[in-house]
Amino acid sequence: LSYLCKSSTLYLGIAVIITMLIKAYHLKELNYLNVFKLSSPLIAAIIFWNIHVFTATGHLTLGSSWDGWNILKGNNAYFSEYFPGISLDLLDYKGLIKVSSIDINTEWGIDSDLKEQAFIWISNNPIQFIKNTIHKIYIIFIDPRILPIMPWHSNYSLAIKFTSLTFFITKMTSFILLMPIFVRAKKLRNNSKFCKLISDTKHLDLYIIYLFFYFLPFVIGKYDVRHYVPFIPIIIILTGLRMKSRNTFIGNNYF
Repeated sequence: LSYLCKSSTLYLGIAVIITMLIKAYHLKELNYLNVFKLSSPLIAAIIFWNIHVFTATGHLTLGSSWDGWNILKGNNAYFSEYFPGISLDLLDYKGLIKVSSIDINTEWGIDSDLKEQAFIWISNNPIQFIKNTIHKIYIIFIDPRILPIMPWHSNYSLAIKFTSLTFFITKMTSFILLMPIFVRAKKLRNNSKFCKLISDTKHLDLYIIYLFFYFLPFVIGKYDVRHYVPFIPIIIILTGLRMKSRNTFIGNNYF
């Protein structure tokens, strides 16, 4: 239900529902009542979100007017100076991210201008854009440190170090959940929980789709450590489902 809380994940909700419908159709288990139950929250979210946005601004969108800010914060000349040690939100506080003209003063006008600035920077610095993107992927999926943070968070260094340990375990688990992709050709007859975790293909396709669509905006634009938090319940739930499963073989299809 994350798309009910964050407008940018509406795309994620659409992708997950389409995948579930394709799987149900392929397995000849398509139930139109279930289709309605799955799709109605998404459709309602899109309709009511657009009613609110159109009433307030006269604009229809699946995103938000913050998209321009976020993509520009992740693609600008100051990126390497701040990221990953300091949150890119600090660029706002220092006035380093701003519209190109004081005449641009409407909500969606500002959004459009900031997006244009970001796209111009990317087109003028394609190699640096690729390097920055790779760096963000490393920080998001591999680096166990709590990054980036605001400068005043350094007052909580002990708490941050302790949290980094649990964060490392969380990120390792997220990779372990992808292991069936690599070990699918083998049959693991061991009944240990770890073997179940790396061999069961339960919901692997939905997990990959969630990974891609949820983190794509952060890979392209701005990433903060708080953006990883909504993904943690997915890791916990899927880990529990895998360990509970009786199947320890790789014979299942995951697409």
